[in-house]
Amino acid sequence: MSSFPSFVARIVQQTDGSRAEHEDLYEELLAHLEDLKEDKMSNGKSEKEAEEEAMTEFGKESVLGDQIQQAKFPFRREMFLGFVFGSFLWMCALFVHIVVSEQMAVYSLFTIFIGQIAVLVLSLNQRFVLRRKLWMNMALLVHLLLFILFGLTGLYTQATSFHVLFYVLILLNIALIYLTTLSYNESSKEVKTRRYFHSLQLTTGFIIAAINVTMSFGAMIFVGLNIILLNYALPIVVWALSYVLQAKLLQRTKRAMIISTVITLFVFLFGTLPIASLWFEIVPMEIVRFFWPFRP
Repeated sequence: MSSFPSFVARIVQQTDGSRAEHEDLYEELLAHLEDLKEDKMSNGKSEKEAEEEAMTEFGKESVLGDQIQQAKFPFRREMFLGFVFGSFLWMCALFVHIVVSEQMAVYSLFTIFIGQIAVLVLSLNQRFVLRRKLWMNMALLVHLLLFILFGLTGLYTQATSFHVLFYVLILLNIALIYLTTLSYNESSKEVKTRRYFHSLQLTTGFIIAAINVTMSFGAMIFVGLNIILLNYALPIVVWALSYVLQAKLLQRTKRAMIISTVITLFVFLFGTLPIASLWFEIVPMEIVRFFWPFRP
């Protein structure tokens, strides 16, 4: 059995694009390999030897995938590296500023370094074969969470410039998640549908997460670490599961976008119940508590 299909599939995995783009790239690379194989067999090589030499001549999967990705999206790597460098400078500058101005070392700030390293490694990766888009988004999400959680601990009473840069870096982080998720070369109807779907899901998720994380911090002031805080994590979990299920649904039915939009609307309403009740008093608190499985 030929090793070409799995070899080419690993190369294609490294690139961003729609299913149609991946299929075209797969067929093109496979055809090149088959041509190389035939040339070598005509020179007296056995089928197995010809396959092995063709793949060796073609190059390592992770390196080839990275080169194709760079050719399709120039300067994408430089954007990620610039973002990581900016985040690292902000973290170090804030740490030094606190040490000098308050004679206190906030070592927890360096937890953000985990997210920075994750994004840096995936940006430069030419060694491991990974589903690039999925892993890069996971790294960006890890960085975003660590940056918000531990960045806020060091921002208290600090200069306004640090606050401004903090929110600028958060917006850049979110923009890179959108950019990574919506990366397609073509503009077919399928791609437009996917862009709409992912844009809708990401926007809904960020709004739900922002509301519930803010509300949970506020609740901690009054109740401390209490089991009821899990109620604020529930909408985020529901959104994440909904996103995965809807993505699978999108691949199976033409009416998926209508169904997806309706589901997303209900998820959004569920995720914004706490703010609708406590801040705007639109929804009675009794209704919110009805959906809360975790009680004090």
